[in-house]
Amino acid sequence: PGLVVWGMPPVWGMPSASPFCLKLETWLRMAALPYTPRYLDRPPRSSTGKVPYVELPSGELLADSSLIIAELTRTHGVQLDAALTPTQRGQAVALQRLVEDHLYFALAWERWHEPAGWAETKVAYFAHVPAFIRWMVPPIARRGVLRALHGHGIGRLRPEEVVAAGCADIDALAQCLGEGPYFFGGEPTTTDAVVYGALANLHLAPLPTALQARLRGHASLVAWVERMRGRYWGEG
Repeated sequence: PGLVVWGMPPVWGMPSASPFCLKLETWLRMAALPYTPRYLDRPPRSSTGKVPYVELPSGELLADSSLIIAELTRTHGVQLDAALTPTQRGQAVALQRLVEDHLYFALAWERWHEPAGWAETKVAYFAHVPAFIRWMVPPIARRGVLRALHGHGIGRLRPEEVVAAGCADIDALAQCLGEGPYFFGGEPTTTDAVVYGALANLHLAPLPTALQARLRGHASLVAWVERMRGRYWGEG
C-alpha cells in the first residue's frame, strides 16, 4: 500500500485528536506524498511506543513526527522549507518548541485533567476500544497522561496559571503570524503543519475551553486554520 501512517482513529469530525498525527498527515498532503492511514487496535509497534509512526514500503518503521518529516524530506527531495532564510529556520525551531513542548501540554491538561474536558475525552478517545474493556482502559490512560503532565511541570501549576501560560502561547503565535497568509510568507512550510496540528485541535474540537476561546479571539489565527483546512483537507 506504499507509505502507511499509523495513528488513532478520527475523533470529533477531525482526522486525528493527536496534534502530532494531524501535523504529520497535513505535512504529507503539503508535500504531495501519498499515504494510507491506519488506526491502531493494539499497542504501537514504534520504537517510541507512541503515534504517529510510519511503515515504509520496505517494511521499515519510522517513529516521531519530526524525525519522520526530516527523513521523508531527505529521501523524497521535499522542498517545502527550501526558501527559508537562516533566521527563519531558527524561528521555525522556536515555534515548534513553543507548540510541541508547551502549548501541547496545556491542551492535554484541558482534555485529560479538567473534569469537563475529561468527560468528553474519555468517551471520544476510547469509542473504538472493545466494549468489554472500555471501562478499564480510560482511567489507566488518564493516569499515564497526568503523570506526564506532572513530570513536564505544567501539571504542578494552579489551573489559572496553566490557562495563562497556554493563552500566552496562542497570543505569541498570533503575533508571529501577523497578517500573512502563512507563517513565513505566501506559501506554507513545515511550521504551518506543526502549528496546524495543535490549533486545529483547539478550534475544531467540541470542547469550549479557555484556550479555544483565546484562539477564537484572534481572527487572523482562525482564518489561518480555515485556510489550511480548506487547502489540505478539502473543507473550509
